[in-house]
Amino acid sequence: MEFYYLPDGSAVGTYNGMPYNFHSEATPVEWDWLQREIEQGRAVQTTAPETPVTPVDIPAAIAARRFDAEVAGITVAGVPVYTDRTTQNKLTAAAFRALRNPEYTVDWKCTNGSFITLNAEQITAIADAVGDYVQACYTREGELVAAFNDGTYTEAMLEEGWPA
Repeated sequence: MEFYYLPDGSAVGTYNGMPYNFHSEATPVEWDWLQREIEQGRAVQTTAPETPVTPVDIPAAIAARRFDAEVAGITVAGVPVYTDRTTQNKLTAAAFRALRNPEYTVDWKCTNGSFITLNAEQITAIADAVGDYVQACYTREGELVAAFNDGTYTEAMLEEGWPA
């Protein structure tokens, strides 16, 4: 890990091959910017920062953002549905029963606190939609981790492209 101090007192270091500004939190910066700072003598290289620096674990931040998206809830055919892990499990069980018994119904609690009676077809449709939504969240996480691994990840990407 290399570190550079800037006139404003911030430290820029490399972590996993990417430069980060460690002024308050580890924030990705552009290599071109760091190179200009070095070339113009505004960045002074040092072996380690004066205070311990804990770089942001970008893959963990991506996973945390995926989890936030995963449990945010969705609306399916006008029904506001929770998408947390407990609800995912309950929907799986309800869908399994609905597939075995086409007459099966369930009183389902919506995210707005209301209850709705769902028939077997509706249960299956909602379970499929929630499953697709959750998978789309994992797909986006995978895309961001791949971008991080190949060096194309930017901080702005963390809030972009999530399913809604």
